[in-house]
Amino acid sequence: MKNLMASKITNHSQERANFAFEKVTEAKVKLKKNATEFKSHVKKVPLMIRGNGLVAAYAFVHSKAKGGKDKENDYHLILALSLEWLREKSLISGEMKVNEENFTGALAQLDRSAYRLARRELLSMFTWLKRFADGMIKKESGKEGEDGK
Repeated sequence: MKNLMASKITNHSQERANFAFEKVTEAKVKLKKNATEFKSHVKKVPLMIRGNGLVAAYAFVHSKAKGGKDKENDYHLILALSLEWLREKSLISGEMKVNEENFTGALAQLDRSAYRLARRELLSMFTWLKRFADGMIKKESGKEGEDGK
């Protein structure tokens, strides 16, 4: 039984890692030179979630995700990948008709246990996003990152 539990944990972690790797790779291609902003914002979202709560953090992300699908920016990608991850984990079902526009409202309507699970899943997924973004997205030449490297 213990091995089965460890296997499930590893599988969940591997799922998150695979998803994060795929999304960071996509962000590099879509955002090109602006990928460094994506890297910076991916690091900040978990801090916002912990400090302000899930709904407030995504209200902020939504406010910054200006432009439609034609003008994708880093915040729009963060919003889209968060929604996709929660759909994959069946925390937001297709029946709910949730999209990037009403994602924050859908989070606010989750019951307490689903809200906590969504928060935990997103924080865990962002751990992997940060790791891959750090390793795969290099800072722009001539600009120092927040960490001075």
